[in-house]
Amino acid sequence: MKHRSTEEPPEAVNQICEVLHTVFIESTGRLSRSSGFCIRRSALSAQAYVRGLVFGWLGDPQASVSALARSIAGCGVAVSPQAVQQRFSSGGARLLRGILEEMSLHLASGSLPSPASSMGFGFSRIWVRDGSVLSLPRALAQRWPGCGNSTETGASLKLSVVWDWLSGEAPRLHLHSGREHDARVGLGKHPQEPPPAAGEMHLFDLGYFCLQAMSDLHQNGAFFCCRYKSGTSVRRLEDGMEDTFSSSMAQRLSKLSTEITQFDWQVEIGQRHPLPVRLIGRRVPPQIALQRRENLLHRSRRKGQPAGAERLALCDWNLFVTNAPAERLHAEAVPRLYSARWQIERLFRLWKENLRIDEWRTKSPQRIECEIYAKLIGALLAQRICAWAAWVDPARSILQLTQALQAWALSLGTHLHRKTQLKRVLMDFKKTTNTGCKLQRRRNKPATFQILIQEQESLA
Repeated sequence: MKHRSTEEPPEAVNQICEVLHTVFIESTGRLSRSSGFCIRRSALSAQAYVRGLVFGWLGDPQASVSALARSIAGCGVAVSPQAVQQRFSSGGARLLRGILEEMSLHLASGSLPSPASSMGFGFSRIWVRDGSVLSLPRALAQRWPGCGNSTETGASLKLSVVWDWLSGEAPRLHLHSGREHDARVGLGKHPQEPPPAAGEMHLFDLGYFCLQAMSDLHQNGAFFCCRYKSGTSVRRLEDGMEDTFSSSMAQRLSKLSTEITQFDWQVEIGQRHPLPVRLIGRRVPPQIALQRRENLLHRSRRKGQPAGAERLALCDWNLFVTNAPAERLHAEAVPRLYSARWQIERLFRLWKENLRIDEWRTKSPQRIECEIYAKLIGALLAQRICAWAAWVDPARSILQLTQALQAWALSLGTHLHRKTQLKRVLMDFKKTTNTGCKLQRRRNKPATFQILIQEQESLA
């Protein structure tokens, strides 16, 4: 493949090249001995090994050992498939996990071009937080213990992801055993994660609903938006009068007239340390409420637990909790903003269906670990490059961008140690994203970017 781009690469390209050089060359060399990968001198260097696996599996997630050997050869080291197979060891797994941690820190620290202002709702950042679980063979249960009641293998790996969807930069990734609950590894629990900043928005689901963490966000001047969790104590503040915590949320909503379809209340949640928030509710159509009750009862029977009268009653409503004032986020915009949380589910789906981070062609525990870490490194790198290339366009397609980058993966790995050629490859890849990597506008069921843009236009 020839690269004839003569454009002067912008500063963002230089940043990406520096990060790639630091992680794949410097950090890999430093970790090669401490991880136990390089015990004695070998023709297969740690740098060629890591680059060959990461870009080989990024280009073809189902690549065989022979294909990985060819990828490593493209990085300058000719090795046999048997030599590659022997390197799927505990030392290789420790090396790749160390590189994954380095990659997560470096990629999340760079600055990226901001997307169109019409997508931001006036917030400096929109952080989306969620987790996904990978089922592992039982042989890895000691290292990654799973939830015995929910997985047949007894081992699972939980990916805890924090992603600034507004800028699209590479998500902050943390690995935990599947046994740990989301709330224990959730908001602000990671020492490597910087404290929340004023003016940014945090979106998360009920798995991360934690009053203490939400209070920390509030005290730092950051905003949050999530669904109301059944059973949370609520005290409504209205016209200077305070009610008590004695009434349940279901009892409060049952007193509302059927003609009331939405409300925006000033309330306090939590009894020990009350947190002032807005409770926003929107009544759902009867058919949707009925379907929700049927799903709730089905899950309750499957788990052998009662559904609860309050949870059944709340199926009639969409309830949101936010500390953003009405002048920053009006009630009608809350559901539309919260819909952006779904984008992280699309990210997980992309990682599993296209990058196949949860699939492997072996029963060897060490090789499975190596493959997972290498594919996650490629997933973070792909998101960082795609964000730089096309995130300024609200209509960008993360799926099509990643598919386009996969076609360039081997070229990136081959030229990684040559900064001038690497910059040309990146600039040429960016040109390819101008066509064929965009979402089509839909009339009947608008895409998320259409909903958010329409919302901002209505406020203008």
